[in-house]
Amino acid sequence: MRTRLVEMLRCPVCGDTLTPETFQTEPDDDSGEPDWIGEGVLRDTDGLHEYPVILGVPRMLPPGEREGLGKRYPEFFAKHRDRLGTALLDECGGGTEQDRVQGQIIDRFGYEWTEFKAYDSDNFIYWIEPIETQFFGGKLGLDIGCGAGRHSAEAASYGAEMVSIDLSWSVDSAVERSRTIPNMNVVQADVFAPPFAPETFDFIFSLGVLHHTPDPPRAFDSVVPLAREGGAVLVMIYGSQRKWVIRLLAAARFVTNRLPNPVIKAVSHLGGVCDEFFIQPYRALRALGLERMAKAMFPTRIMNYADFSYRDIVTDWFDRLSYPEVHYYDDEQIRDWYESNAFRDILVTPLLNHAYRGLGYRST
Repeated sequence: MRTRLVEMLRCPVCGDTLTPETFQTEPDDDSGEPDWIGEGVLRDTDGLHEYPVILGVPRMLPPGEREGLGKRYPEFFAKHRDRLGTALLDECGGGTEQDRVQGQIIDRFGYEWTEFKAYDSDNFIYWIEPIETQFFGGKLGLDIGCGAGRHSAEAASYGAEMVSIDLSWSVDSAVERSRTIPNMNVVQADVFAPPFAPETFDFIFSLGVLHHTPDPPRAFDSVVPLAREGGAVLVMIYGSQRKWVIRLLAAARFVTNRLPNPVIKAVSHLGGVCDEFFIQPYRALRALGLERMAKAMFPTRIMNYADFSYRDIVTDWFDRLSYPEVHYYDDEQIRDWYESNAFRDILVTPLLNHAYRGLGYRST
């Protein structure tokens, strides 16, 4: 983590500012000054709450969600045991029972965005409409549910200073990406306990994530205070209009959610092969200039995937077959989220036939 990120962070339990104790640092620029904390711990004012920095990522998970840290990064806790508090060691070393759903979310999405971190479907600009790229210049933004960090990286390329959070181990892939992007910062955190002061960010976006939380409206409510007055909040949420598709996917997940990640990956390849069976003839017709005929013969989904790589198609199959929690909403329900939080200039627009984009500006 870059040292300047410490100023933005707050204890997700008590809201205090945090002080770092660094175990391992290195330069992050040409100055030679130690600006990158690779390993360390962040403590609140009274020293009651501690948050480890592991592989350059501050792990700002509240008590009850930290058991997996000890299992995932045993070397860190073995190496620094004498420098960490007893409570942190107990929680991260297996002393706390994780919530089942949150644990599944961490496992599934951590695996997905580590295994498929090269996913590079270029859909950011389309997903953030009507926001345009010049909007980002000079602003401080928050990406909720960053995965491997591709959306944050793109916003950073347009001039924003980005802070990217995710509940899962995908932050390890995101921080790899961020090392070459000086205006991108990565934090492991829970949307229901965000580790930031109120009114910190000029804009917040969450693209395809909140509907995977146990309570999407509450997740939305939890991030609203983080936006400054006039700050934009943009979400992409799955729509409820495709009733039969939703039921079929739910039936498939009844089976696949009981499978280990590598098996779901294998099934996802089978789904990718099936898609390619239709995509290839569509591409051939389009290449021959017979696009009108192709559009009449194939569903919208196949036409959309015609511009995707096979790897990205498989990634999407893993996504839809693995998530343990998913909720669907119509446009009026999403509008209600904004209206109940007194947003202005609210705009809810469809995204193809499967989702909605919500945009509003915070009033205080």
